[in-house]
Amino acid sequence: MTLYVYNPARERIGLVEDVRSLQWLSEYQDAGEIKLVCSATEKNRALLVDGNRLYCTEQPESAIIRQTQIDDDGKDAKLTVRAVLSAARWADRVVMATEQVHNAEAGMLSLTTKHRRGLPGITGAAKGIAVSLDTQITWGSVLDAEITLATASGLGFREVFAPDTGTEAFEVYEGVDRTQGAGYNGYFGDDIDNLSGLKIVRGSDGWKNHAIIGGQGEGASQDRIIPFEGDDEKQHTKKAIDNRGNAGQSFCRNAHQANHLVAPPSIFHQVDCSKDAQGGSDQQRKQGDHHCIDDR
Repeated sequence: MTLYVYNPARERIGLVEDVRSLQWLSEYQDAGEIKLVCSATEKNRALLVDGNRLYCTEQPESAIIRQTQIDDDGKDAKLTVRAVLSAARWADRVVMATEQVHNAEAGMLSLTTKHRRGLPGITGAAKGIAVSLDTQITWGSVLDAEITLATASGLGFREVFAPDTGTEAFEVYEGVDRTQGAGYNGYFGDDIDNLSGLKIVRGSDGWKNHAIIGGQGEGASQDRIIPFEGDDEKQHTKKAIDNRGNAGQSFCRNAHQANHLVAPPSIFHQVDCSKDAQGGSDQQRKQGDHHCIDDR
């Protein structure tokens, strides 16, 4: 891959050195964008300025630089460049009429012919794509109109760049459906070379699987529940509040009565077990007459 730089007159003026990463996002029915990270050398800083163009030898389009950023920590300086693909220029032209569209390809090409108004480039020849529409376009930007027609018809558009002459041609085309069939790659992996890097982290830091519940009282007189102690036990504490207003009564009469409170912290919120000891299910009768609240 080679990354060339062109000036606003679309003349080649150099190539980018020491490319660290390049994300080139081409959109089928919109204007795409790119992000380039390279070393902030003197040469790169001179070439990569707002308004200049980038052309990658592996792509059919060129991109217009819109923003640059230098990060220098005293040891290393990098230059980050953001650019939009050339089709984004059509956001600067307005459809100054109401256009009736019956053939998608003809209508999309006609918009760039009628409303170019000095925008450099040419409109490509029709390919004879027979997709019928019955719609109209009124005002708004040419780019928005192209997106509307492309979405309605299933067609795509782009500005094809000729690196030798710097000429751009607006093109309407039919994409290839790669979401099915023998060539479909619907996952990421080293075997299909669509991962630039992989990092997997596993661990149990900060994870708890039991709660120690403390009821009314202080010190040795306080009711506590400690379900199990051992190397595999990950305990944390919670305060249990008696909201019945009965002074002098213990919150849970016996530790086994509140053992149902022990739960993973991710799901432990509130347990309401204020059921009549004579009614309800067997589990409710075991729990007895008390109300347990997690105040987390």
